[in-house]
Amino acid sequence: ALLKTLEEPPPHVVFIFATTEPHKVPATILSRCQRFDFKRMPLQVIIEQLKLICEDEKIEIDDESLLIIAKKADGSMRDAQSILDQIISFAGNKVVVDDVLQALGVIHQDLYFEFTDILKSRSVEKALDFIERFISQGYDIAGLLIGLAEHFRNKLFVLATDSVKLLEVSESGKKRYLEEKGDFSEQDLLRFIQIISETEVAIKRSPNPRLKLEIMAVKLIKMERSVTIGDLVDRLAKLNSGKTGAAFEPRPSKPAPADLFNHTKSQTQTKTPPPAQAERSMSPAPSAQPQESVKKETNEEAGEDGDEPSSSFVNESQANYEAKPVITLAEIQDRWDEVLAAIKRKKMTLGFFLQEGFPSGLHGNVLEIVFDASNGFHLKSVQKEQKIIQQVLENLLGLSLSLKFSKGNLKKNEDKKNSNGEHSGITDIKRNGLDPRVQKILKMFDGELL
Repeated sequence: ALLKTLEEPPPHVVFIFATTEPHKVPATILSRCQRFDFKRMPLQVIIEQLKLICEDEKIEIDDESLLIIAKKADGSMRDAQSILDQIISFAGNKVVVDDVLQALGVIHQDLYFEFTDILKSRSVEKALDFIERFISQGYDIAGLLIGLAEHFRNKLFVLATDSVKLLEVSESGKKRYLEEKGDFSEQDLLRFIQIISETEVAIKRSPNPRLKLEIMAVKLIKMERSVTIGDLVDRLAKLNSGKTGAAFEPRPSKPAPADLFNHTKSQTQTKTPPPAQAERSMSPAPSAQPQESVKKETNEEAGEDGDEPSSSFVNESQANYEAKPVITLAEIQDRWDEVLAAIKRKKMTLGFFLQEGFPSGLHGNVLEIVFDASNGFHLKSVQKEQKIIQQVLENLLGLSLSLKFSKGNLKKNEDKKNSNGEHSGITDIKRNGLDPRVQKILKMFDGELL
């Protein structure tokens, strides 16, 4: 029926099909229509039209009031005229900004600039007092957040473009934005907008919107200001250009090997006590004696090699080398059941897979664990979780070991299971020192040494 009407319309009739969802209209309908997309009317066009209406109706109204009405209309001329009619009914034939703000419940831009000044002063007390006054006057918290986000967007726009021609604010507001464009960096303004946007979403689900607003204000005040890499480079350049004192002096170059040897030799000769004082200096304080010996050895090494190693570095490296624990393969094999139990507590399946293998070699800090050739699946599963094994070994043995997994023949030290279901590889090792006849009997009856 609609297609019939479109194709054969009655005379002197224009059919207008209006929708807010044109993507849902079938192609058969769209192909028979002329499409006109309605857009929001520009702010300045609405202001000019309202000004003409007020002149015809003999209504006195200032430009800032018209701007507030036009912004409230959000691109709709019909809404703008309805709002203007409400304000005239409220204020009469002479309309001022305060009447418009009171009638519409709109927040004046001066409040946003006041909040910006509070951020610059970094005063939490002033911020909380501002929120108290704001709420006591009956303003909407969501409206404040929307206005603050737009306010910092305007500051970001002015800072980035050094222009105010696209700002939808009054002339006094444009002038103030230009005057305060250097108060915050672009990074800080972006972070302000992000925090405000997150708070705007949070208050919709919060039973206490005021608390969210206060937390946001404290975050903005306590937030550290951003510093760009360019600023840091400029500061370093200024410091280097006016450098004074020992902090900027270059380190003295090392002396040549021959000079170092002579210098060390002269120091040794100078420190040698005369014979008369030798007896008195034979028994120095206990803490001083090892220090002298360390210094002497360090100086001798410096004279031989031509470098001047730090005595503290030598002592530390020697202490670390001497304190490094040493463990043998036999000790690891003796504690293998303990290792398996600890791994099972962390991950049971890994412990069951690992008990099919046995440590067969220790090469430096590399522990080799061999699996029977028939247990390839167990070997691959253990390889994927070797970090857990390394952590358990480090906790139990105090060593950071790397692991190497291989396939081999475990008949010589086969990991048989005892009555508890655990491997008895350690028991097999102990059997090697027994009489061969005893070993044969134990193997024949699957016996266990007590």
